[in-house]
Amino acid sequence: MSQDITLAHVFRHEDCWYIFDTVTSQLYECNDVVAAVVPHLDKIDQEHVRKNLVQRWGEEAVAATLLEIDQLRRETGALTPVTLDIQPLSQKRYDPSKYENEIRQLQLTVAEQCNLRCRYCPYTLGRPGARRHQDVFMSRETALAAVDFFLARCSAVDRPGISFYGGEPLLNIPVMHAVIERARSHPAGERIIINVDTNGLIIDEDIARWLVDNRINTQISLDGPAHVHDRYRTALSGCGSHARVIAGIERLLALDPEYHRLLSFNAVLAPPYRVFADVVDYFSSFPPYKKFGIADPPDASLGFADLSYMDFTPVAEMSREPLSVDQVLAPYEVYYKTECAAGRHEQLPPVVRSLFDADVIGYHQRSRSILTSGPFVPTGSCQPGQRKLHVRADGSLLPCERGNDIMFIGHVRHGIDLRAVEALYRSLVDPVAERCRSCWAIRLCKLCFIHLAVSQSEQRRDEAMAIPESFCAQSRLEAEQALRYYLTLERAGGEGLAWLQKITRL
Repeated sequence: MSQDITLAHVFRHEDCWYIFDTVTSQLYECNDVVAAVVPHLDKIDQEHVRKNLVQRWGEEAVAATLLEIDQLRRETGALTPVTLDIQPLSQKRYDPSKYENEIRQLQLTVAEQCNLRCRYCPYTLGRPGARRHQDVFMSRETALAAVDFFLARCSAVDRPGISFYGGEPLLNIPVMHAVIERARSHPAGERIIINVDTNGLIIDEDIARWLVDNRINTQISLDGPAHVHDRYRTALSGCGSHARVIAGIERLLALDPEYHRLLSFNAVLAPPYRVFADVVDYFSSFPPYKKFGIADPPDASLGFADLSYMDFTPVAEMSREPLSVDQVLAPYEVYYKTECAAGRHEQLPPVVRSLFDADVIGYHQRSRSILTSGPFVPTGSCQPGQRKLHVRADGSLLPCERGNDIMFIGHVRHGIDLRAVEALYRSLVDPVAERCRSCWAIRLCKLCFIHLAVSQSEQRRDEAMAIPESFCAQSRLEAEQALRYYLTLERAGGEGLAWLQKITRL
């Protein structure tokens, strides 16, 4: 029989000790003795454990601390030992009926080909389980079958969405036209939000007019100023693509400056990282917006390229001392916390907000229900194919745009395969169940289907998959980092967290 475990994490932050209690999902400030005792609560009856604590803190202090903890348990439930029965499925996390009328977003890979060859892209370099750029385009029949499938299953969604992906989706614009025409003619057509993810390379006058007239939310891949963007985002000829992307953005804004409200930009940074400050500054004083007198900051986000399992060759580093991601971000982390604490969150550069906001928002919006012994599903993931349903060019279905060849959950001709969905849950959870039941960060974990580890080329589709221990260690580090961010802002008073009141729950 499994033994009850006290799920709690003790850490020191800004000269104070804190406990994050998993049962109540709350932070508690504590003194040195409590901080020393809590990690040993499950073994406190063992003579050598108690003896070591008494030798360090004294019998009276240890006894008083145990009484204090006992009182906290009775009054709040905090630090109560629990036995979690880790399960891959639960009705709360997985409700097959949602596939009938609550699919929120349809994602269509209308083109697997791309007119860029970005040197950090898994579709360019190749990654086990991932497709490569190839001349495969979604047919009109497949696209319309996917749209019809979606429109029949989104009636309970206030603002359903249809998104175009690639490759480069604008390479198959006739199919995009057909999809939008079908969607707009549906009774729910006015409620449907249309999105496209594009590299922006071929936004000519005609495409720009079509995007603007149809009020399509357009996300453009833009890595920053030319000397950063052109390092890796190169055309088939090997030339940089920055000038052509900016020209496309300016065509959109020339048609309608207000269209900037439907534009967003996604930057990806690969090593060497010394250009990070240039990217921050570029989006803070975004030249295309300045040219058209747009005062609003761009909606810009930045991520760091995932280069695992890929043969990536960085451009030459000008300095002999390359910076790591952590070294690059360290001063901006301080800057972020300082500005938020002073009530200046809205004045932060958009790229800086995109890097640090998610951790704070995630903790702020966490579940605060009391955790009890019994079944628990340890995942921060959405229900596969329900929040997003991704359709490849051949009509096969995936949980989202980040899925790969081991994650198929059906086909547009046959619908969602519930057995495949349930098998995906088991593949995710079963290998980590024992780790999860004793992990203090289980309620803050971002474990998702995209983290299913695929070993290098020897991985076979019928082999068991497993989340590596390194993922769990990193998740605990990120969870503690989120706690630290939140504490710093909370200790600054009302101004530090005031901006969170404007955030809509995801």
